Amino acid sequence: MSQPSEDDPIGGAPDADPELVGSDSGARRNSVTWVIAALLVVVLIVVLILALI
Repeated sequence: MSQPSEDDPIGGAPDADPELVGSDSGARRNSVTWVIAALLVVVLIVVLILALI
């Protein structure tokens, strides 16, 4: 295997650009929001099914 050269974009790759990566806390908060919303929809559907029986 050859050693990566200085101009090799893969071998000498720096850390990811912070602007492209974004904030972990914001992404986590967004995921939690979607999970809670999905759970509320499921609970609502179950309640409606039980109410109509």
